[in-house]
Amino acid sequence: MWTSDDHRITYLQNFLCGSVAGVLSRTITSPLDVLKIVCEVKGSKMGLLSVSKHIYAVDGGRGFFRGNFIACVKIFPYSAVQVWSYRKFRRYISDDLGRLSISGSVSAATLSVLTATTFTYPLDLIKTRLVIQQGAAYKSIAHAAFTIIKTEGPRTLYNGLWPTLWGTILYAFCTFLTYEALDSLWWDRRLRPIELVLQGSAASSLVITVTFPFDLIRKRMQAKSSTLPYNGGVGIPFSNVRTCVINTVAASGVKGLWQGLLPAIIRTGPYHASMYIFYDMCKTACLYRNGYISNIDQNIDLEELQETADYDVDFDIELQDE
Repeated sequence: MWTSDDHRITYLQNFLCGSVAGVLSRTITSPLDVLKIVCEVKGSKMGLLSVSKHIYAVDGGRGFFRGNFIACVKIFPYSAVQVWSYRKFRRYISDDLGRLSISGSVSAATLSVLTATTFTYPLDLIKTRLVIQQGAAYKSIAHAAFTIIKTEGPRTLYNGLWPTLWGTILYAFCTFLTYEALDSLWWDRRLRPIELVLQGSAASSLVITVTFPFDLIRKRMQAKSSTLPYNGGVGIPFSNVRTCVINTVAASGVKGLWQGLLPAIIRTGPYHASMYIFYDMCKTACLYRNGYISNIDQNIDLEELQETADYDVDFDIELQDE
């Protein structure tokens, strides 16, 4: 997100840097994510402070981190599938010389996100259930998965997938347009870290606002259950995507499709800032491990660095022989 491919670190190191930064950033902002999901699913008209007090009264401080572990676990297979599928789609879409147009690159990226989202979707549904079913309705991740499959069927693990995929397509399209517009403002210079964070936060806030109704419908369809009390905790009755949208608007007006937007917007700032900080820290550690230190040109690649190191050793030996 923050930098282009860096030839100074390996693909595995880059993957681990992004994954570790994602885990730490998600954990730090988990309370805001929980507030967002609760407001989305239950359609509460209470303020964020009242919702926070209710969560704390039911589960204590740990209530603000319900579902965080499985969300962190999801990062690793999601990232792996996304990277793998992007390379596959890129190979299919590129021309005979391996070149890829801007539209081709966006298409490959979008298809890879759709693939990763579909592959890890059951983990996202279980996370939503763990957040909503406060008070230990599910004892663990394994218990939640087993109970859902046993009582509601395995297909339930993909409830809400279609609005998620359509929302993902719109999200990718809006993200591309937003970053293109923001980049045009900074075309003549390299952005500083704080500017990168502000640009990422601004872009995410705008795109999240546009695509939020898809996320709300997804969360409500994930939480809905005929075997749990109060329809799984969902604030309205519905049977499919269409009735979910209609009944949401009927109950809360059009603005009801954006319930939970405020904590989602607030979360973007600290999430992007911590993501940048932790990724940069991990990347610095990898660079140090690869031999890049302060008095060496940071733009040379690993092979050139090794050649330089070998030359220095040979030169020292020659001096000693003399």
